[in-house]
Amino acid sequence: KIKSTLQKIREKIKDVRYVYTFKKNENGQIIFVVDAEEDPKEMSHIGDVYKDTTPTMLLSLNKPYKVRVEKDFATDKWGTWLSSFAPIVDHSGKLESVLGMDISAAKIIEYERRYLLIILAISFFVGIIVAILGLVFAQTISRPLLALAQDMSKIQHFDLEGKTVVNSRIHEVISMKDALENMKKGLRSFKKYVPADLVSELINLQKEAVLGVEEHQLSIFFSDIANFTTLCEKIKTQNLAERLGSYFEVMTKTVLKHQGTVDKFIGDAIMAFWGAPRPHQSHAASACIAALECQSQLSQLFREWEKQGLPPMCTRIGINTGDAIVGNMGYQDRLSYTALGDNVNLASRLESLNKYYETKIIISESTYALARNAIEARLIDRVVVKGKTAGTQIYELVALKGHLDSEARKDLDLFNEAMQLYLNRKWKEAQIIFNELKSKAPSDKPVRILEERCNSYISVPPPGDWTGVIVLREK
Repeated sequence: KIKSTLQKIREKIKDVRYVYTFKKNENGQIIFVVDAEEDPKEMSHIGDVYKDTTPTMLLSLNKPYKVRVEKDFATDKWGTWLSSFAPIVDHSGKLESVLGMDISAAKIIEYERRYLLIILAISFFVGIIVAILGLVFAQTISRPLLALAQDMSKIQHFDLEGKTVVNSRIHEVISMKDALENMKKGLRSFKKYVPADLVSELINLQKEAVLGVEEHQLSIFFSDIANFTTLCEKIKTQNLAERLGSYFEVMTKTVLKHQGTVDKFIGDAIMAFWGAPRPHQSHAASACIAALECQSQLSQLFREWEKQGLPPMCTRIGINTGDAIVGNMGYQDRLSYTALGDNVNLASRLESLNKYYETKIIISESTYALARNAIEARLIDRVVVKGKTAGTQIYELVALKGHLDSEARKDLDLFNEAMQLYLNRKWKEAQIIFNELKSKAPSDKPVRILEERCNSYISVPPPGDWTGVIVLREK
């Protein structure tokens, strides 16, 4: 019955010369099972050992079971052949044997000659047609090519907006258009991973990014989501990715809107800076304005999350201004455009201080000095942060200049007045004002901290060289 089936296969596929089955015996030898041949001189008998095995033939006996075709001709006592093998498995997936088929090399050479003549004939006529069309449509071709050249010129200036519109039926032109559009998509994606201003500058200057740094005055921005661990526990991983996507979109768009460079995302944290790769005259003010706008945008986002059952959340931001080294760091095959230095570390520490003071935005005295004409802020302490030895004044960023109502303006002025009294060792006078402010806003932790210190210093005054600096060793 099997032999009859194999003969029918051979009869149906005229170019196949031999159809047979083989398997591996208990000694690991390849033996024939059933052959479609009738002639005893030509056929392989059941149990005959096949000695001229090939790697592909042996591979067909191993998992994964699939059809395999020899890459090269194989020669045996019957001639030169190109063989293919298909596994035969039972209902449980166990290999029973392998079906082999051979086509002669002469037959394949015959095919090659026949199709080569056909291909040559077609190519000849197509060549004539293409030459004629090239002459007829030369003008038609030049117009889309000019459009592609103009689009490439835009890319040189890092203008990646808009879609490449080319009307042409020429395959090569369409391919070029598709390649150009794919390149724009790739650059748009690349733009999401690296500072766009940097890439634009490299393209305009026709430069390649190389390892190297420079020293610039920067305003460095760090942000972090408070209670992020609680958020992770409340929602599923996929939903968390979507929430972070919404969060990063708000933050990143706001930073870019105010000409900042988003350096990196670190978990839920963001590092950004102003002043590089392109100079920015008012980088400190822009960083502060961006921070205030981020908080405004995020308050709306977090309110929506709370309505959906998530815990209350807020973002803490720290900003410091100072000299830092900035540029391409890493090694020649993998670069990262970033900023390093003591002033970068201080910005990170200021972000962390928000947790202690229960504030949202803390800026350094250097940032305040440069941005004071654009912002409203209050001096909340003089501290030595972890990793530093010198004290620095820290300010809570409150609002844009002129954006406080009369009551908030009055409270801010009172706080600043009390702070000056406190630093001038007039703790009784400062305590009276801090008590008044505490009665209005019991949750204002800087007020509570300073009021408690006034009480302590009234009872036990500090040494005469006291400057109001406290040491905070926690990150």
